Amino acid sequence: FYTATYTDKKDEEFALSLGAVRFIVKPQEPETLLKIVNEVMDKHKEKVPLVPQEEEEKYLSRYNERLVQKLDKKIFDLEKTNKVLQEKEEKIYNLSQFQENIIHNANVWINVLDEKTNVMMWNEAAEKMSGYSATEVIGHDKIWEWLYPDENYRMKITAKTSAIIEKGEEVEDYETKISCKDGKAKIISWNSRNLTNPQGKIIGSVSLGRDITARKQAEERLKKTMDETIETMSKIIEAKDPYTAGHQLRVSQLAVAIAAELNLSQDQLEGIRVSSLIHDIGKISLPTETLSKPTKLTDLEFSLIKGHSQMGYDILKSIDFNYPVANIVLQHHERLNGSGYPQGLEGDNILLEAKIIGVADVVEAMSSHRPYRPALGMDQALKEISQNRNILYDAEVTDACLKLFKGEEFKFEL
Repeated sequence: FYTATYTDKKDEEFALSLGAVRFIVKPQEPETLLKIVNEVMDKHKEKVPLVPQEEEEKYLSRYNERLVQKLDKKIFDLEKTNKVLQEKEEKIYNLSQFQENIIHNANVWINVLDEKTNVMMWNEAAEKMSGYSATEVIGHDKIWEWLYPDENYRMKITAKTSAIIEKGEEVEDYETKISCKDGKAKIISWNSRNLTNPQGKIIGSVSLGRDITARKQAEERLKKTMDETIETMSKIIEAKDPYTAGHQLRVSQLAVAIAAELNLSQDQLEGIRVSSLIHDIGKISLPTETLSKPTKLTDLEFSLIKGHSQMGYDILKSIDFNYPVANIVLQHHERLNGSGYPQGLEGDNILLEAKIIGVADVVEAMSSHRPYRPALGMDQALKEISQNRNILYDAEVTDACLKLFKGEEFKFEL
């Protein structure tokens, strides 16, 4: 019999033409091979003529030539495949180097953490912003103690980091205050998310940070300037109407407290604070004798008083407060049932901030002295908003205000 590993049909035909009893393609199961051998032996016992040695040598020579040709082709194909793989590996390496260069030369702080918050990568921008080199921080998590020396604050930050890694939370514009190596403080705005391997297993997180210290300082300076301007405007109104001195400040205190009770955002709280501090700015256009008149106002005088909301809007509408201050001032005398002024707005057409200031304005005014009457007292003021809950005044705003006073959680500072 004849055996071969690299074969085709011609090999089998040629072998059989030489008188081979069997042509065996390797590999074979032992039982099958034994069976074939037994068959060959049986035929040998019957004195089947054997193939002449000369013919067998010719066959083997031709077979070896074909085998060498096939091996040469296989080697050629393997070399070609290897070359393609090498080219791909080179491209991958070059791409990896390119990506690494981008990361390390980026002007944003980039760091990669493992699942235990150990630092695995720390780019040049991170080094410049923090003052700590990659050599100092990679391989451990000590950097968080250095950046956030206050333990309570650090626990808050590390809890957020753990939530990003373990729960897959994504963070955008999350601001933290870090302590740099030189002792200076910086404010960093973070965008972060977790990292997973191709099998979906969480392996850590990546964070991008921007130094917004200069921007925040500019915002603080602008806010200080704005607050000083608002305070000046408020004092001008008080100089015009001395009988209501401190009214706007007290309204602001209560309005902000109500807004906080309603869990409004910091932006809304700030908008309410600013708006309430100057909600009566339109009174600057009214005659002093009308504002301080000790007797009941005439219809004409009252109509002039009602015009202060519109006048306030006209004064403020061209100023960019980052909040709808002008519209809040315009609407602070509107009422749910449309009985307010100047536009007679109803329900949801009134800004929530205006509804809050409206309630705070009524409570402060009724509980304080006025030129035309003595103070009515806090009980009477709270009775007014309670009886007109969901009629003149927003129900949730009213409830929040009543809760503040009944729970003794609030009192006017002036």
